[in-house]
Amino acid sequence: QRVALGGFLYSQPGAQLTGEYRDRLSDGSLVIAAKVDVAVAGRYHLAGVLASALGESLSLSQNAVHLEPGSHWVDLKFYGLILREAGVSGPYTLSSATLTTAGAMPNALGPVVAAAHVTKPYLNTQFTDKPFGRADLLDAATRLEGLVKR
Repeated sequence: QRVALGGFLYSQPGAQLTGEYRDRLSDGSLVIAAKVDVAVAGRYHLAGVLASALGESLSLSQNAVHLEPGSHWVDLKFYGLILREAGVSGPYTLSSATLTTAGAMPNALGPVVAAAHVTKPYLNTQFTDKPFGRADLLDAATRLEGLVKR
């Protein structure tokens, strides 16, 4: 006997990525800003994966913000120590990006944009060598790692 379950989720997010991006160094970290056009005020979640020029995934970043209608820049911050320790200089690629409406359940999922942006050619030594200092996030990561190992 074979049993299968299928389904789909149709969603219409209240905002969308425009395809415009820009990058900069900020406090020893890489920040990639994505331009967003918002039709409906609400809470939005932007997530992105940063990869090396060879396509090797290096880091994930996400940011949730409340936005009003209009055009806005939303930052994804990739903590610099990850890039320094990877020993890989840029240019880096924002290999995927997605914007989700996160104000009510179910979330309205936006499309995943592949190869969204290529950064300037940063040297890995331009990034911070300081350990990540947010105790609350480090504690949460430790708890999640414990759950995964079960």
